[in-house]
Amino acid sequence: MHAEGSLPSPRRRVLRLGAGPRANARVHDVAALRAVPDGCVRAPVVHDLAGSWLRHVRALCTGPLTTVQLAIVSTTKDIAPTAGREHPMQPTILLFDIDGTLLSAGGAGRRAVVRIFGDRFARPEVFDDVRFHGMTDRAIIRAGLERLHLPADEDAIDALCAAYLAALAIEIPRSEGFRVLPGVAALLEGLAGRAQLAVGLGTGNLREGARIKLEHAGLFHHFAFGGFGCDAEDRAALLSVGAQRGARHLGMAPDACRLVVIGDTPKDVAAARAIGAASLAVATSGFTTAELMAAGATWAFADLAARGVRETLVE
Repeated sequence: MHAEGSLPSPRRRVLRLGAGPRANARVHDVAALRAVPDGCVRAPVVHDLAGSWLRHVRALCTGPLTTVQLAIVSTTKDIAPTAGREHPMQPTILLFDIDGTLLSAGGAGRRAVVRIFGDRFARPEVFDDVRFHGMTDRAIIRAGLERLHLPADEDAIDALCAAYLAALAIEIPRSEGFRVLPGVAALLEGLAGRAQLAVGLGTGNLREGARIKLEHAGLFHHFAFGGFGCDAEDRAALLSVGAQRGARHLGMAPDACRLVVIGDTPKDVAAARAIGAASLAVATSGFTTAELMAAGATWAFADLAARGVRETLVE
């Protein structure tokens, strides 16, 4: 056991953290991580040896982009221990992506859209070289029509969306690869019922498609609102709609709320940045944490089961 405030370090090089009122906070190098392209990442949550959770500690770089040193802030007079103290939580809106973030549908969505293009146009191969990650449902259907040099007006897209939802309702229950991703159920249970917290969706799925997938996963009841692919084809625009609905859910003005987008692709990160939101990205669909950080994610974790995810979301 170590006395509160003491932080032994095998490489005890004391550094200064930031400027302003916390400029005198002392930090200690404790571990090296692989560097990302810009040479500096954010440590989302670091647990000090005295038992306090200290959030948003910036990682400190050493050398010419070869290592990144995680920083732990000691419990000095500048940053006191959090144990036993209550901090009022800022009203917070969380917008979760679905596919690749909360669950994997085992290819059911792709099979449904391929089926309707096969049934309607005898061209099921039209999406063979298209990666759907981060695309909205309407954007996928529009892209298919454009690839076939067919009219991609709103009526045509609406008709194909309706056919897609009917096909999805068939594909989801029989998808052998359907699964909820690690940590999702426990995280959502842990977030439920918190004051000043609105848990919603920010997804390219059509609203009904989101319901079909999440009800099959047993998760739909966790989400009171959202921004969906039927609200806008542009991902940033649908997130903005979700943020507005989340603010109304809290009874707050949108600019009084902290907004965090949780996703799994650089497109999720870019959309969050476009509306001034923070983003928590998970490396669950083929992108590494380093790639997600390089894309501009505020935090990146292996998955939603990782230590520190919940603390980061409800800081």
